[in-house]
Amino acid sequence: MGNPRLANARHCGVPPRIAADYFAFSPNISGAFFTATLVTQGVVSVPGANLLYLAIAVNAQQKGGIVFTLVGPIDYPSAAFVPVNNKSVGAIQIARAGNEPEDGFTGYPEFGGNGVARWGDYSAIDTDGVIWMATEYTPDIARTVNANWCTYITRLQP
Repeated sequence: MGNPRLANARHCGVPPRIAADYFAFSPNISGAFFTATLVTQGVVSVPGANLLYLAIAVNAQQKGGIVFTLVGPIDYPSAAFVPVNNKSVGAIQIARAGNEPEDGFTGYPEFGGNGVARWGDYSAIDTDGVIWMATEYTPDIARTVNANWCTYITRLQP
């Protein structure tokens, strides 16, 4: 599974634009004192692309995901995620590739906007036996007066 445009971008030497840093801590509460020890940390990125409005969650078995919108010069806004397994993350996976340029409240003067778009109000993730992830992408449907985005929900079995 994957986006061939994304695979090509990884090999063209273009640096990432906006990456996702993640940190995992092991908390300890002793009386009135709280401390935390860093367990792992890392960066998720794609050369030349942006990872927007991420959400992170893991279950009691340390399995979960990081969900976000992936967008860049060769990728329309797409629903994407990485699986999390204990101290490591997997490869970026495109759950639903975007099919159109984004147009949140409108970024295009042709549609009455001022050229500044609004994007990525949220991503969400929940763990309840399975991992449920939701984020925004641009589908191949007609735009409304204000936008052309939809929410995509992904189910990940840990």
